[in-house]
Amino acid sequence: MVEVKLCECGCRQPAPIARRSRPERSIIKGQYMRFVKGHPACKTIHGAVVGNCATREYAAYCAAKTRCTNPTGPKWADYGGRGIEFRFTSFEQWIAELGPRPTPKHSVDRIRVNGHYEPGNVKWSTAVEQNANRRCSKKYRKPLAPLLALIAEQAAV
Repeated sequence: MVEVKLCECGCRQPAPIARRSRPERSIIKGQYMRFVKGHPACKTIHGAVVGNCATREYAAYCAAKTRCTNPTGPKWADYGGRGIEFRFTSFEQWIAELGPRPTPKHSVDRIRVNGHYEPGNVKWSTAVEQNANRRCSKKYRKPLAPLLALIAEQAAV
């Protein structure tokens, strides 16, 4: 009897056999594929699914984790490159800390801007709230340096 490999998403459907090789996706012609088309792993592993799409909460979790752990990502320099770590161990821990997103206008924000993504330092915030909670741009730090030096000098007197 021939054993049929099942889709890894847990839907219990038989996994298809690849009709052509796709090296960029690690697919080899004639071998079983991991998933039935339309069943990506990230949408089912954590149960964060609405219809056939990942929830915005799970997308925020993935994005925050990538910013801190992927050195080739576009936001790495502002997050992981600055030493900010992603300290949540699972999506379940993340959602237990944050809860559901209050409105579509909310996104994840760190309470202490130089702190890590960790329990007690994340919340849902609007763009206005996040704009008030950000580090000062290098563009504005340089012109302020002489003024800050003068203030420090006056305080020392």
